[in-house]
Amino acid sequence: MIVWAWLFICNPAQAIDLNDHVRLTLDGGEVVEGYFLRPGADEVVLTRPGANGTSRIPLAIVDSVKLNGEPVAAETFSESVNTEWKEWVSWAADPPPHPAPLSVGMVSVVVAGSGHLLLGDSKQALSMAVVDVGCMTMAGLEIAGRGTGRVDVLMGSLAMSALFKAYAASQSVRMTKRVRTRIQEVRGESEQ
Repeated sequence: MIVWAWLFICNPAQAIDLNDHVRLTLDGGEVVEGYFLRPGADEVVLTRPGANGTSRIPLAIVDSVKLNGEPVAAETFSESVNTEWKEWVSWAADPPPHPAPLSVGMVSVVVAGSGHLLLGDSKQALSMAVVDVGCMTMAGLEIAGRGTGRVDVLMGSLAMSALFKAYAASQSVRMTKRVRTRIQEVRGESEQ
């Protein structure tokens, strides 16, 4: 019983994920290899090394599949891709918070992590904010004359705060752009 449960959990068709290597043999014998990018409505979208852009392969013309080097039944692969597609569509119906990238970046410049908080990532927001607030507090104490009186502590604190703010702003902008792009892709394809 435990062996079957383990095989079910480790089944590659159940765990199709971004950048999984996919080798498709089509009905006509043509072989298409690439990396799983995302599901589509009755198709799989692959990125192919050496080819520009992406390739959309209709699931109806797939004869056999190898996923990460392991053979998978074409029907099982199609079901997995269709399940992923349904999850994408339901995700787009109720997406995570995705404010405008500029607003997320601007609030991250005030306090590192506040943009992540707007995006609902409170765990990462808290860790960034603690470090940034600590650095700003040390710099404030030095400026007010209540710290050690050392210029290197002041400059180090300001540099660390600026570094955290730049990282937090760029990462939160990337996150919100990624969410917005995914929403547009899903909504655009579900209308077709």
